Amino acid sequence: MKSKLFTSVLMLMTAFAFSQVNIGMDFDGIDDHLSIPSAPLFNPSASLSIAFEGWIKPDLTKEFNTIISKGAGGAGQTAYIFETHNSSLRLFLGSSSGGGEWFVADTPLTSNIWTHVAVFYDHTNASVTFYIDGEFDNNEIVIFSPYSADTESVFIGRQGYTCSCNFFKGQMDEIRIWNSYNSLIRSFWGQELTGSELNLLVNFNFSSGIPEGDNSALTIVPDISPNGHHGALSGFTQTGTTSNWVTVPSLTLSTNDNASLFNEIVVYPNPTYSTVNIDLGEKYQNITLDIYDIMGKRVHNVSYSNINTITLNAEHLKSGLYLVKLNSENSHAVLKLVIK
Repeated sequence: MKSKLFTSVLMLMTAFAFSQVNIGMDFDGIDDHLSIPSAPLFNPSASLSIAFEGWIKPDLTKEFNTIISKGAGGAGQTAYIFETHNSSLRLFLGSSSGGGEWFVADTPLTSNIWTHVAVFYDHTNASVTFYIDGEFDNNEIVIFSPYSADTESVFIGRQGYTCSCNFFKGQMDEIRIWNSYNSLIRSFWGQELTGSELNLLVNFNFSSGIPEGDNSALTIVPDISPNGHHGALSGFTQTGTTSNWVTVPSLTLSTNDNASLFNEIVVYPNPTYSTVNIDLGEKYQNITLDIYDIMGKRVHNVSYSNINTITLNAEHLKSGLYLVKLNSENSHAVLKLVIK
């Protein structure tokens, strides 16, 4: 059955930035981290939700890699720890009465592979939900009221202010914090933000530094949301190919207001094991189709004439996430394709 994919399955954007340099941050796993001054909205509670998301490329030979944390992180109360533990993605949520609970995603991660990860504490439903590469992973119930009185910084890449441990080893990009994670926000996972999106608390796109260059004069990573929750740099070498701003694959889609979209695209089935159909909604005289893997490498290219439905044999593609770029004379679009 056909399904219109205007949510997490179909990402229709107006340009795809493979030709541009994309910048992320390399963390050495020793002491590199960012710290964001505390604010009330960073503390989840029985009446306040919070969500974390971002692209990560973790070195899973390191047992613990902290993505985001707030609180003691050891002795004393902890608000939360979002981390990888071996190949598991998990969230610790602190309880207002002390202690807390670990929640674990079902899908294992792969070392040194870029993956989009997200977790959402929803106060309305008292639950924690994980998403991997934009897809629902699992949901667990929270049976306590979260600890909401923490006044310490939020850390990116470091666990806690007392533990000061389990530093992230690997690379990150597009790190965001929200106070909701509704279907509209979830649809943003594979695109760059303007910074003015509703419910956005923090947005680090790491575009302020020179990749592999001398960034020793920089002291912060700017938050490009209007909130000004900038991240103070600590531990980074800020020069060279590690512990610094680095070139990373084009993980997100960028917006170009002068471009135009195809009128309507329907993709089915998606995910698929072999064949996928792309209904363009109308006939196009000339159209090209390019498929890119998650590392930004083009793995397929084909051109069509006088066509309104493309039937694509994807048996040669390995299981994983791909981005499909469609171009005609006046229209272009990018969609997400999942091969099982």
